[in-house]
Amino acid sequence: MKHRDKLWTFRQFAIIVLLLFYTINTAPAQTTLLAEDIAEKALAATVYLEMKDTNGKTLGIGSGFFVQPNIIATNYHVIEGAAKGTAKLVGKSTTYNIEGVTATDKTNDLIF
Repeated sequence: MKHRDKLWTFRQFAIIVLLLFYTINTAPAQTTLLAEDIAEKALAATVYLEMKDTNGKTLGIGSGFFVQPNIIATNYHVIEGAAKGTAKLVGKSTTYNIEGVTATDKTNDLIF
C-alpha cells in the first residue's frame, strides 16, 4: 500500500472520530465546543497501530480509535496477515500489545 493511501486512511479515521465527537457534544442539553476542543477529544481516542509478522518484521501501519474501553476499531486490511501488533495513543510514547480480536467484518473492512 502506498504512503499516500495510508495517510488517507488515517485522515478518514480522524474525520470519523471528529464527526462522532461533534455529534455527541452538540446535543441541545450541552454547550457547543470549539473546534480545538473537539480535535483534542478526538485525538485522545485515536491510536497508531503497527502490525508485524512472526519474525517481528513490520507488515504495515494504520490508525484506529476507541469504541469502548480497551476496544479499538480499525480497518481489517491494517491487521490482515499480521501475527502480532502494538497500539500507541497519538501523542504518547507508551505502546500496548494488541491482545486479540473481538469482531471482524471483512466485507466492510472493519475489525474490533
